[in-house]
Amino acid sequence: MSPLVIARRVVEDEVAVFAGRPEDEEPERHGAPLGVYEYALTLHTQRHEGTEHRLGGEEGRAEGVLGQLPGEEPCVPKDSHGQAYARPGPMRTEDPAGFDLLSTREGYDRWAEIYDGDDNPLVHVEEPVVRALVGDVRGLRVLDAGCGTGRHAVPLSRAGASVTALDFSAGMLAAARRKPGSDAIRFVQHDVTVPLPVADGSFDRVLSCLVADHVHDLVSFWRELGRVCAPGGFVLMTTVHPAMMLRGVQARFIDPITGRETRPASAAHSISDYVMSALEAGLRIGHIAEHAVDDALASRSARSKKYVGWPICFVMRVEPGGESEL
Repeated sequence: MSPLVIARRVVEDEVAVFAGRPEDEEPERHGAPLGVYEYALTLHTQRHEGTEHRLGGEEGRAEGVLGQLPGEEPCVPKDSHGQAYARPGPMRTEDPAGFDLLSTREGYDRWAEIYDGDDNPLVHVEEPVVRALVGDVRGLRVLDAGCGTGRHAVPLSRAGASVTALDFSAGMLAAARRKPGSDAIRFVQHDVTVPLPVADGSFDRVLSCLVADHVHDLVSFWRELGRVCAPGGFVLMTTVHPAMMLRGVQARFIDPITGRETRPASAAHSISDYVMSALEAGLRIGHIAEHAVDDALASRSARSKKYVGWPICFVMRVEPGGESEL
């Protein structure tokens, strides 16, 4: 199936998915804030009317604007306080609305102290999905690109994999190294948005979990993950579902020092961004899934209750080269 057909199949449903409702129903019936559907429709129209049907051009990435065509006004998603999503770089802004915006690195350094104990609905949903998709890793070489506190790296190592784990946050790496069994893992402090310090085709499984929503250049990101993946292996990516960002939800935590809501800088992407950038990077798509909070999770996680039924986690599995299966 051609990349264009795959893209069309994904983006035809994108408006309804982001609005949190079927297209023949009103958004408020599903609790979607007014304006979400209108934004998604604008994004869909800007990106997919015309003959090109391809994301990743300079007009789509300039200044962090999503789907902007030459001469058009920027269409920039905002959070529930009306703030445009932060861009990467040194920053610290106290917002009178009640939250602090930090650079991605500083945000995760701060979050590291409490990350594993946070009642994070996205992590609750994502971890069993990753375990199921990764499968048996005994004897395999695994790269965890953006390993955080080692929440995947450590279990994979215990399961018999030879694990290399990268992260640019010293705080996150320190938390990972404190975990029992972490001494068997090769940890490297490294920013995964620049070329990875590993050889071509050197890993059977390449994971990048809850990282892509902080990456602006998705094509380069996918291309580098694909470069280090061995023939016959695959890359597994998880991220916060774009519908959550349209709802005003991004990576965030309560800073134990300041007591304030704190948000590491994030990059807002659509489903079609993730799909088309992977195809542009020359990768074969083998699996796409969206996962929501269910009643069972809500019954044991207080923070999850308000997200029941909403797609919260987006997952892709890709392989180097070849024809996509979708």
